[in-house]
Amino acid sequence: MKRFLWFLIRAFHLGALMLLVHPKSALKKYGWFKSFHLKKVINKNGDAIPWWTYSFIDFISDRLNSEMRVLEFGCGGSTIYLSSRVKEVVSIEDYQEWAEKTSKLIGSGSKIIVVSAIEKYFEYQNMIEGNFDILVIDNLGDRMKCVGLNLKYLNDSGVVIWDNTDGTDWCIIKNYMASYGFKDLSFSGMTAQELASSRTTLFYKEKNCLNI
Repeated sequence: MKRFLWFLIRAFHLGALMLLVHPKSALKKYGWFKSFHLKKVINKNGDAIPWWTYSFIDFISDRLNSEMRVLEFGCGGSTIYLSSRVKEVVSIEDYQEWAEKTSKLIGSGSKIIVVSAIEKYFEYQNMIEGNFDILVIDNLGDRMKCVGLNLKYLNDSGVVIWDNTDGTDWCIIKNYMASYGFKDLSFSGMTAQELASSRTTLFYKEKNCLNI
C-alpha cells in the first residue's frame, strides 16, 4: 500500500503537496511554508531567524555562546536571533525605520547604531568599543568596503559570516578574504520565505571561536 501511494505521488507530480503535509518534511520542520505565507523570516514557531540558509543556521546554532560579541552590518532577524544567544550584538543600520522596529525586539545588552550610510565609517567608529568574535556582513551597500574597514575589530579567533555569496562577486570576496588568511566554508540551500536557492559563507582561520 505504501509503495502504491508513493507511485501515485510520483506519477501525478504531487511532490510539492508532500513537502507540505509529510511529517518528516524538511521545509515543514524549518517553518518555510509559514514564513512564505506570512512573508516573514521566521521558523515554525513564529520566532525570528536570520535570513541565512537553513543549513548554516543549523551549523552555527550550537556553536554560539553567551560570552560572544557580534558586530553586524544590516540589522533584522539575525540581530534578534543572535541577541538572545550571545553576550552582545552591535548592529550598524542605515534604514532608521527598520532599525527602530528591530530594536524593540532585541535583548537589552545589544544595540543598533543608525547611520546615514553603512559605508560612512566616521559616523560610527567612535561608537564601537573592544573586539568581537563574529563579524556579520548582511547589508546591501558596498560590502567589500565594509569588511575592509572593520576586520580590525575581530579577535584573533574571530570569524566572518558573509551572506548571499552566490553572486558574481564571489571570486573577489573569496580572494580578498584569503589575502587576510581566511579559509571559507559555504552553505547553500533554501532560506526562509524565498523560493530560490542562496548561499551563506563562513570565513575562519585555523584557531577560531567556533572550534572548526
